[in-house]
Amino acid sequence: MKRIPLLAAVCLFASISAIAQQGSLTITRAKVLPKDGTVRQMNLPLFPLKKPAGKVFEQALATGGGSSARLHFKIDPQTDPEREPWSIVIRDSKNSKDLWTISSISVHKKAEQTKSPLPTEIWSGDLSSDTLVVQVISLVANNSLHVVIDKMAVTTARAVPVSIIHNALQPILQQTSNIKEWGKAVVRLRFAGDDGNQYLCTGFLLKPTLLLTNHHCISTQTEMASALADFYYDSDSASPTVAVFDDLLATDTDLDYSLLRISDLGVSPLKISTSEPTSNEKLVIIQHPGGEAKQVSIIGCSVHD
Repeated sequence: MKRIPLLAAVCLFASISAIAQQGSLTITRAKVLPKDGTVRQMNLPLFPLKKPAGKVFEQALATGGGSSARLHFKIDPQTDPEREPWSIVIRDSKNSKDLWTISSISVHKKAEQTKSPLPTEIWSGDLSSDTLVVQVISLVANNSLHVVIDKMAVTTARAVPVSIIHNALQPILQQTSNIKEWGKAVVRLRFAGDDGNQYLCTGFLLKPTLLLTNHHCISTQTEMASALADFYYDSDSASPTVAVFDDLLATDTDLDYSLLRISDLGVSPLKISTSEPTSNEKLVIIQHPGGEAKQVSIIGCSVHD
């Protein structure tokens, strides 16, 4: 079978030496990334807590009419989850179904596994309800937990591509088995930018626990902490496997890359060639243009000097 170089949407077309010779290239996020919502600043304390163990706090919260929302929790660093275990539960508007939950026990366990300090900030998953009921559950009496909801990321509209080269994009599901297999390592990224907007981007696995994206996509620890990776978002009807990130390991403005650590989901990473493509060599570019379902550029897609 003839070798076809694979370039995910975030791959770097220029070599390091070329960039060094030509000077750095700065890509402005606002001009190339689609926005699908905003990040609202809030100040909703989830305390004071009731003294007995059990449900110690409850608060209803309107999301403002977006198609979905995510909440950002800021936790007092003096909290001792081993001595005063707790859970945060978010329920639907009728208070009849759990939409998302997290416990201090699970947070503590993950910190031990990743050898990281206990987080003081946590983002919820996607929440599709016009009103959210936030509850704090304590396993002990007189819990001193202090948590504040200080941000809400609201998805307001379906993303529309902002900047894309017309090159006969095709759905990934219409491609050969090889291309579909490569595409498993390419993911859609959703994250809350430090500038107050919610963005969509693309990334791909270099190793089972390492994901590469652009610096103009995710460039800070706070953006990494907010980010969601949608695996297998291959059609509008797909139900993606959603993963979060553990750390931002490296980022570079001039080379426009960011390397993030992610849990191993058993997805095979892409194999990166060390040789440069030759003139007129055919390319495959797998991407999530404008945050849409996974698509492929292959027709008329080749290397030009």
